[in-house]
Order: sequence, then structure tokens, then C-alpha cells
Amino acid sequence: MTEQNRINEKLRAYWDKLRGEKAFPSERNFNPNDIDDIWDSCFLVHVADAKIHGGYRYAYLGKHLIEAFGDNYTDREVSAQLIDPNTSPIAKHFEQVIKTQAPIIVDDEFTDKSGMVIKYRSCMLPLGEAPAPANYIIGGIKWKAF
Repeated sequence: MTEQNRINEKLRAYWDKLRGEKAFPSERNFNPNDIDDIWDSCFLVHVADAKIHGGYRYAYLGKHLIEAFGDNYTDREVSAQLIDPNTSPIAKHFEQVIKTQAPIIVDDEFTDKSGMVIKYRSCMLPLGEAPAPANYIIGGIKWKAF
């Protein structure tokens, strides 16, 4: 199993365990220590903040996601494509999770301005007090440049 698959499968399995018979688990029951081996590649978005602030903001952004980007232009471009919460395709996927109240796995790629192909996989899952709409999105993301 690749690291990209592992993060998505582990995050989804933990989410399924927490939710039980509900549509999705509560963010209050989510314990980062239970997934500490992947937590640094995860993020948490507070959905209500998007309405208040006019765009998505991270309530948590894992250390590996923060450290993955340096000061050169290519790194900033990858950051904008993969983890900027208000650019496509990430914002589009947040909207899909909110609309469907269901998890999604995104497996995609793009070519940066230097011609590198960036392949990524992300898992995004709703959190909240079901049956009310989800008020958080928990996700994990891994990528490689080719």
C-alpha cells in the first residue's frame, strides 16, 4: 500500500469507526492522537467560518503540509493548487462534501509552470452533530512531483 493510499484509508477507517450508525461523526469525538501517524498530513476546515470570513480557513493544518512548501515559486504554486482553501480544486471539493454531507476521495494531477506533473490524493470527510449539517471537514492529502 502506498503512503497516499494509507492516509486516505486510515483516515476513512477512523471516521467510519467514530460515526457508527450516524451519517458522520462529531468533531468532539475526533482525537488526533488516535491517528498520530498521519495527523501531520491532515487538515481541518470549519465550514461556518467560510460564511463569516468570506472564504475557507483552516482550523488545523498539519505540520507536513506546512513544511512541504519552501520559498521558491514552484513550491508556492503547488501550495496554491493543493492546500490553499479558496482556490480550485480544493474549494470545489469542500463544497461537494458540504452539499452531499458525504466523504469524497480525490485522485488527480496537474502540471505546474515548470512542467512538473503533481499527482495527489486527498480524502475529505464531514464532521458534525448528525443529523444537522456538518460543520467541519477533516481531510488528509499526499502528493508527489514527477
